[in-house]
Amino acid sequence: EKQETQMDNPHCDTGGRWRYVPLQPGQTVFFRPGTIHCVVRARDRQTSAFGGYALR
Repeated sequence: EKQETQMDNPHCDTGGRWRYVPLQPGQTVFFRPGTIHCVVRARDRQTSAFGGYALR
């Protein structure tokens, strides 16, 4: 079942199989524990990625 956040932006939805979300400088994304993901970057731009746990 799709989550409402996927329905909000159909341009990054590919039918429930794979999704992509282009991030702009300054944007942040959070994933639920266990979410499989990867980072792809343009060669002409710097990328900073941090992984870890966030406590509530």
